[in-house]
Amino acid sequence: MREILIRNTTLAGFFRQYDMPSRARLPADFGQSRALGRGRSSDKDLLKTQGDMFEAFVAAVIVSDPRNGLSRAVSWLKALWGRTIKEQIVENERLSAKTQPPGVKAAYVAPGDSDLNAKDKLRATIGAKGIAIRYEDMPGDNKDRDLGLPLYTVGVYLDGWGETNKLLGRGTALKKKEAGHKAAAAALENKKLIRAYEAKKQAFHEAAKAADEAAEQLLR
Repeated sequence: MREILIRNTTLAGFFRQYDMPSRARLPADFGQSRALGRGRSSDKDLLKTQGDMFEAFVAAVIVSDPRNGLSRAVSWLKALWGRTIKEQIVENERLSAKTQPPGVKAAYVAPGDSDLNAKDKLRATIGAKGIAIRYEDMPGDNKDRDLGLPLYTVGVYLDGWGETNKLLGRGTALKKKEAGHKAAAAALENKKLIRAYEAKKQAFHEAAKAADEAAEQLLR
């Protein structure tokens, strides 16, 4: 949670929300006015610079008023950060009764499970030898409504159990990894479809077991 609040993408988003680029004095070729895109290494430099300048502005708010500057900055940042992590707050409240295992983020936990993340549970539920579960980027130009940053959309596809390139679910997030976990969670929510693949998996294993037993009988 702390990482979300202080990462450069978050602070740079605040910087742009307050139209600070129009007042920032940067080299003309720095490109502070251009839109951020995906995958450009120069975006990291721009985000870092904007994040640093926002931190400097917060510091200026504090030191400009020795008596009330700190309390004003705290109240202001609480309001900003509250909007930023409102979805995580709701999710944490929903999962507050569960005991999360070390290293598993709440947003990635599979529906109804506290010991598997969504990708792992999907693979354990319908995966098998020769069955492919793929995560692919999906087209889209959506942006986060608070930060104005590009969002990744990832789809999870199934090749197997009589399906080819079957879309099971999709997820959208600021990070591709999180979008993939959300896609897996969405797939698991389609219980009717997942049960059908589980039945095929069970039938496959039973047939394979019967074939192995028959082969053993022949070898005796």
